[in-house]
Amino acid sequence: MRTIKTDLKKCKLDKQITNNVVNIIKNNNISDIENISMFFIDNTNNRQLVGYLYPNKFSKDVFGSPISFEDIEKGSYVVIPRNPDNRYNPNVEQYNIGDNMVIKNKSFKVKGIRKYYYLDEIPYTTGLKFLTLSAFDIILPDSTSDKQKEMLKKYLETNIKNIKVILPESIPEKVITSLFIPLVSSIFIGLIAIFNFTFLYKYMIEKSRKDYILLRICGCSRLKSILLLFSQMAFLFTISYFISLIVLLILKKTNVSIFSQTSITISNCLVIYISFLSIIILAITPFLISVFKKSLIANQKLL
Repeated sequence: MRTIKTDLKKCKLDKQITNNVVNIIKNNNISDIENISMFFIDNTNNRQLVGYLYPNKFSKDVFGSPISFEDIEKGSYVVIPRNPDNRYNPNVEQYNIGDNMVIKNKSFKVKGIRKYYYLDEIPYTTGLKFLTLSAFDIILPDSTSDKQKEMLKKYLETNIKNIKVILPESIPEKVITSLFIPLVSSIFIGLIAIFNFTFLYKYMIEKSRKDYILLRICGCSRLKSILLLFSQMAFLFTISYFISLIVLLILKKTNVSIFSQTSITISNCLVIYISFLSIIILAITPFLISVFKKSLIANQKLL
């Protein structure tokens, strides 16, 4: 939604345009630029490489040392390859940190390994100097409007001849609707489940009220009695919640698309669990207070 893609294969970039392509993109007076990914081709062995305007934004997944701004300024010969992916570079070799790899008949020293990307990385200044720029992606801030994207497209087409610019597609209204309806349905079903659980637990408390009155008479304080009920409620909810998760995991292994395509993460499960439990506690608290606000003398009439 915020990445403008380009293709320069039909462009005849002269050296001046190549050297100034970053300044052309940055100094557009239309929108701020969050990052630029530049894609290069080493024609000697048909290898694709990538260079970033701000490589520090992609440095968290690097083992060893990521490319620094000093490398970019000095044009240092450093490369960060990841584990090779033959789909993009059929003849790519496996390298370790400290190895030397040859690109455009020049030796580059590997200083780090990027885990989650498929292309070898070099400083973009080195790529612009020695390799062929085949494309670049412009990552824009979330606040960039569609009008600004259109203006930026025209700006690029004016300053770089024969460039192919692909704007990010807006999410169709049908897709938004298809996501919105299941979300609302899930919330509605969840609220019904919470209501049913709360109603059932109220019924259980009513049935066992005499037992809790006996606990009070035997010395259990009002606060401890309420905490006992809360812990019982949390225990029952936790068991039912984990049973539901187990059922969902079993259904994910089936061929039913609505379940097999469902993504489950520990953090999501934890957020849902805490949210539902909090709502149940808030719903049941007034009832528990009403049960235990009476004095022991008044409650003894129920025995």
